[in-house]
Amino acid sequence: MDAPMKSLVVKHSTAVAGHRTSVSLEDAFRKVVREIAIERYIAPSDLIGEIDPGCGGVAMTMCCS
Repeated sequence: MDAPMKSLVVKHSTAVAGHRTSVSLEDAFRKVVREIAIERYIAPSDLIGEIDPGCGGVAMTMCCS
């Protein structure tokens, strides 16, 4: 029987809309955020700042799915 995959959630410090905060992201989600930011020539924190207002208080992983 295969062991279940572990989902490693890590807390990262960042600035969103000029405010220091921390976000807890699964490694896979963090990697995708970083890849998209690189493609758009922006910092990952800037991408998070663009996504966050559209979530309406819901966790980013829920509003982005």
